[in-house]
Amino acid sequence: VKHLLQHVANRFCVDLSAIFAYGCSNGGMFVHHLARRLPEHFRAVAADCGGKPHQGYERNFTRSGPPVSMLLLQGLSDQTIPRHRPRSTSWWDGYIYASDAAVVEAYKDYNRCPNDSPRTLEPPRKVDSQALSCMEYGYDCLGGTTVAECLFEGGHDLILGLGANSIMDGPELSWYFFCKQMARDGLICALPQGSESPGADLRIIIPSVLAVLALIILPLSLLLCSPRCSRLLGRDGHGCMEVAGPPS
Repeated sequence: VKHLLQHVANRFCVDLSAIFAYGCSNGGMFVHHLARRLPEHFRAVAADCGGKPHQGYERNFTRSGPPVSMLLLQGLSDQTIPRHRPRSTSWWDGYIYASDAAVVEAYKDYNRCPNDSPRTLEPPRKVDSQALSCMEYGYDCLGGTTVAECLFEGGHDLILGLGANSIMDGPELSWYFFCKQMARDGLICALPQGSESPGADLRIIIPSVLAVLALIILPLSLLLCSPRCSRLLGRDGHGCMEVAGPPS
């Protein structure tokens, strides 16, 4: 992935210190791995479909690496990657994942978040399906990073509800979270049409697709959008992973 990012940066205007990763299920596990191994490139990650590291691996961060913001989206009835290890059930497949609380605490400690109690994280006004509830567990952390979790009524899937603007709420919420990280640095973020801007200093830009290149890495495919934004898409057995970079 590091070589792939450099390959893209050599050809397009991409800030390699401000890349964002989104993944569902195994893709969610993968973006946590990217945050732990390449924190100098990934400013924030969002793990959907309850994607979490296996128990015991949630704290394997790069020593003295830069902080990374994290958003976890967890279905309350997820029976594939549940919030925590089930005590007694017939549906558990035996894989032991870190609990959502353990993942949140790991990022809080890594980012040196000073707060003791969480606070409500308000999603965009038009992201309102599936009884979505978000909390910011880490804030005022190093580099302005944040650690957040959103719970929703659902299982092992994206937040498929369309809310009030006909945009799928899970990916929109993740993209909004990334835009908030960019807004702190005064950067411009590309938002989907009809989405609410997280700051007055952001402009809504509808990216136009310029090219699609197929690459065999895990496998990964590269989607190039507007000159100010590039994304990497990767697919696993359950969902996909997305990486996005703001303008340099």
